[in-house]
Amino acid sequence: MRHALIAGLLLASAPAWAAEISTKASVSAATVFPDGATVTRIATFTAEPGRHTLVLTGVPVGFDTNSLRASGSGNGAFSILSVEERAADPAAVRAQFESEAQKIRNAIEQLEDQRTQAENQIAAADRQLAFIDATIKRAGVSGKDSASPTAQDWVTLWSQSNTSAAQALDTKLRAEQIIRKLDRQIDQLEARASTGGETVPATIAVEIDAAEAVTGQIEVQHFTYNAAWGPVYDARLDTEKGALTLIRRAAIQQRTGEPWSDVALTLSTARPTGGTAAPEPRGRIAQLRPERRLAQQVIPRAFETPVPAPVVADLEGNFKAVPAAMNRAQTVSAAIRTRGEALVYDIPARADIPGSGVIRQVLVGEQVLDATQELRATPSQDTTGYLYALFENGDGTILPGDVALTRDGLYIGKGRLPLIAGGESGAIPFGALETLKITYRVVEQKAEDSFASADQTERRRYAMSAENLSDTPRTVVLRDSVPVSNSDEVEVEVVGDAPTGEDLDDVTGRVGWEVELAAGEKREIEWGYDVSYPLGRDLILR
Repeated sequence: MRHALIAGLLLASAPAWAAEISTKASVSAATVFPDGATVTRIATFTAEPGRHTLVLTGVPVGFDTNSLRASGSGNGAFSILSVEERAADPAAVRAQFESEAQKIRNAIEQLEDQRTQAENQIAAADRQLAFIDATIKRAGVSGKDSASPTAQDWVTLWSQSNTSAAQALDTKLRAEQIIRKLDRQIDQLEARASTGGETVPATIAVEIDAAEAVTGQIEVQHFTYNAAWGPVYDARLDTEKGALTLIRRAAIQQRTGEPWSDVALTLSTARPTGGTAAPEPRGRIAQLRPERRLAQQVIPRAFETPVPAPVVADLEGNFKAVPAAMNRAQTVSAAIRTRGEALVYDIPARADIPGSGVIRQVLVGEQVLDATQELRATPSQDTTGYLYALFENGDGTILPGDVALTRDGLYIGKGRLPLIAGGESGAIPFGALETLKITYRVVEQKAEDSFASADQTERRRYAMSAENLSDTPRTVVLRDSVPVSNSDEVEVEVVGDAPTGEDLDDVTGRVGWEVELAAGEKREIEWGYDVSYPLGRDLILR
């Protein structure tokens, strides 16, 4: 009796242990980055006092285990001791694979039965068509004791045979369409069977210590590489009102194999998979080349000591723009905020994102901007005028992305928006206008020598014109470029009508002439340049 009492006291003073608590952890929220996503899962549980292991099932494999974090709340006090990914039970894995394979086999058998039914319909239609042909042939052959068909008999026979043949052909066509659809479904199922069916989900184990009976929920976060998002836009220009509507959307894609249903979405421009530290400077060596003992010794190129090429300006005068850094229902816009140096978009509506990699677009926001319309042309390359909408961006940053262009309700194509910071100016092209006539011609192109100096000169003269064929005043910018000297010995002088703008788009040598054209007005620009360089030297001029 005394030993039983002591044992009872010892058991009473020991911590209470319970079996593992298995619970489903569905996705409730996701923060999607350009190259990944942080997924938040919520699981509910009920536990007695003591230590327990909450087993969260249904989690796709492939997430970063180092990113696992857990938090929780409940109607009683409890602590979270650990969170980890747990290897799946081999028996459970095998059972799931076998179960999935059986489901695929059953589905294929059902589709094959439907295919056989469609084939039977085709065969019946073929027999019906053959019967019609045979009937017509028999009607055309009269026996010795039978009367030949009258004209009315032929009309009736032809009408009935046409109706029956049309029905048979229609049945055959529908059956062939069904067979093609069934074949695609069978191929997809067989492909799944060859890859082992669905991916076996992982298991996350969260160990808790409950001071009292508790009912609560566990929130687990982890990072997955199988998700991404990018900005896409619709730009709609009303040329009469001068209004530019910019609709922002986010193209979201995730390939985890698990659908995200009714989740709270947050989009971030941060890149968790990018570098986290600056590279270390590489070592540099200065040394003399070994003396060559043989004057004519030829060293194979593969064994030459590589020498970095000196950095010099382009001798051909080619300058290129530096690309931007890579980057009637009521509209509800996303809340835009900053977290550190990253932009964050809180999508107001909950969303469904399939796990198969299908791209889903969600609305981020819409803004109406005052736009100034401008026609641009580069006559030396294309005698077409293109309409641009110029605008001042507000506080929000416009990220680089594809844009669908609509002008006065008509879709005209696609373009791409660069990075436009808040407060900066932007320009969106909206296609060609036929109401602007552009001409271009070379007036003079020759070289001259000067006896009074040791220089020679290349002369270039051009003429270009713009004519407004519409009944609306237009602002037109004619654009071109002048050579840029990279040597003190080469001088470039622009002559004729002076450009109204230089170094357009921050590109050295790019110039433009802005002209205001009334309805029906025509303007001509005559300009050119002289390039002087030392006599006897060769000039590269393009």
